[in-house]
Amino acid sequence: MPKPFCFVIMPFGRKPTQADLAHGPGEIDFNALWDLAYVPVIEELGYEPVRADQDTSSMIITQMLERIYYADLVLADMTIPNGNVYYEVGIRHAAKQTGCVLLAAEWSQPVFDVAQMRTVRYPLLHGDIDEATAQGIRERIKPGISALTDGESPMFMAVRGFPSNPDPALASTMKQRMMELAVFQSAVRNVRLLPKEERMEAAQELVRKHGVPPLMGSVVFALLLLRDSIDDSADWSKLLDFIDKLPKEFREKPEVQTQRAFAVSETGDVQGAIDQLTALLEIAGPSAERLGLLGGRYKSAVPKRAVPKCRRPGTAVEVARPDDRLL
Repeated sequence: MPKPFCFVIMPFGRKPTQADLAHGPGEIDFNALWDLAYVPVIEELGYEPVRADQDTSSMIITQMLERIYYADLVLADMTIPNGNVYYEVGIRHAAKQTGCVLLAAEWSQPVFDVAQMRTVRYPLLHGDIDEATAQGIRERIKPGISALTDGESPMFMAVRGFPSNPDPALASTMKQRMMELAVFQSAVRNVRLLPKEERMEAAQELVRKHGVPPLMGSVVFALLLLRDSIDDSADWSKLLDFIDKLPKEFREKPEVQTQRAFAVSETGDVQGAIDQLTALLEIAGPSAERLGLLGGRYKSAVPKRAVPKCRRPGTAVEVARPDDRLL
């Protein structure tokens, strides 16, 4: 009797990670990750491992779709933001109710809504995968894959009865919410067309009138509208007031907390912003926006020093030289 197949969605070759070097390697040898970590675990779990790039015919999209659909198990490495991987995961989530497991290095930050999905995390300090590194990965992913193999696709969880018999009541409710969001977004566009000095008052009135929960999308639109409407330093406090009055489930979202920290720094409390960002990094992990914002706050918190002057050798011209200790 043939073994069940496990189709693995992942990059191949050496690929840059786009990660901050303080938290992850600059690039990963995905072929070594496949050979030394994934293949042994898949075989130990009783599957026949298959990866797209090993079969040139899978470059044809219809055959790639067939493999995603008919595979008994799909594993997807989400460590780097690879467009093909994200696309293929979405297809599997819509095609099969179970049998799709996401994996990623501990330091990686998946983009989009994938960040909210259960993911098997593995240690990866160096992009060159040696046997010791591979063993640590194998020990972590084997039980994780076993635990999540029967996990339900988020598409099937969100739309009960999908795909053949979705709940009509849910469809009606969602369409109503989409209409409300469309109306709100149209009003947002009108506020943005106002002169800058008039926007904050109009933006606050819009938020008060329409409210924002329960849709996260409207919270984001309101938050960005208020931020883009700021005309003077006092307006930052208005943005903070809006965030602090949100329901807890929205207020504690990492994206909202990042904006809050930025607003805190703009009110003059730079150290408070640093403290909030540091705590957020511990809870939600690093991202380019959070790390960049934290670096900017540290930079603004460093007191400016007098720049020493020196004479350029062989001339009588004095030039400014930066303090080497700051470089």
